[in-house]
Amino acid sequence: MAVYATGKGYGVDWRDEFGRRHRKYVGTNQAAHRMDDQLRTSAKQMAATMKNYRAGEAVDLLTARDLYIAHAPLGQVSKAWQSERLGRLAKYVGNIAIAELTPKRLDEYAAARAQELSPQSLARELGLVKTLCAWLARNWYIAASPAEHLQTNLPKRSAGRCLTYAEESAVLACCTDRIRIKLMLAIDAGLRRGECNAVRANHINGSAGTITTFSTKTRTFRTIPLTPRLQVELNTLASGLAPDALLFAFGGREVKKGGDVLKRVRNKSRVNFRFHDLRHTFATRLAEVAGKGEIVRELLGHTIVRDLLGNSARSTTDLYLHLNEQKAADAIMDMAATTQAALRALPTNKEETPR
Repeated sequence: MAVYATGKGYGVDWRDEFGRRHRKYVGTNQAAHRMDDQLRTSAKQMAATMKNYRAGEAVDLLTARDLYIAHAPLGQVSKAWQSERLGRLAKYVGNIAIAELTPKRLDEYAAARAQELSPQSLARELGLVKTLCAWLARNWYIAASPAEHLQTNLPKRSAGRCLTYAEESAVLACCTDRIRIKLMLAIDAGLRRGECNAVRANHINGSAGTITTFSTKTRTFRTIPLTPRLQVELNTLASGLAPDALLFAFGGREVKKGGDVLKRVRNKSRVNFRFHDLRHTFATRLAEVAGKGEIVRELLGHTIVRDLLGNSARSTTDLYLHLNEQKAADAIMDMAATTQAALRALPTNKEETPR
């Protein structure tokens, strides 16, 4: 800790128990020295507290967690989440003394959690354990961190995949009516999850057979022709609702978190997929009948691709060309016909249906 002078006054420069540097402008020289004395007193009290813990009985894992959470500069929500996650560590390895926390125990814990968490969640949780052990070693509770070898780099996201017709049939067969229609909006219309949640009754044009959606990602509107099966389902769902009523709302609350629902669908259908994979399925099937052109780009709601200099990758003439609505409708109908033919060709016996 030290008092430093600036052009407009004085400040205090110090490092906290986490090793991070702080510089705080105070004002006068007297106020800066008074704050410096307070910080030094606080640091001595902290050192005395830690020395008492080190000199006393061995600190167990839950006590170490509480010490870390109490001194970590976090908000209440972050502290609650970290406390719950570190409690899982104590649950798996036992509330042992932190001196007994070996790399082998942590490897067993990581292997057990890998069966329960996604790769991204596992990496975040192991990173938290690594931070805890580093803090304990830095404050002399343990000789060295046993978690230095843990892999905490977030894995790359999957590029997505296209569902087969058999997988689509298995997924839609085990859904309730609302969830099935929501998944069909992604498969037959290419809507994102947020766009599905925002669909209202007046977005559906039954006479024209189209749906208008607002992209929360590109901040643009687009109109998409409906397949026959999706049009029947949407008209049935929207009948009797107010014009501005959300289609996927339960108890007056918009459904935004569908992870638990998708987890049940995946377990029941035995098909491993993400919601965004349904959008990949729509794009792939549409490209098979319409080619990789403007129709696919416009119906997906993708913006114009630009190069590194910010210039448009499309020519000036392309800016005057607009989507042909009839060709888009024809492409959707061709895709719907191909889908219906493929679904009818699937075996009807459940024992013969491929998993």
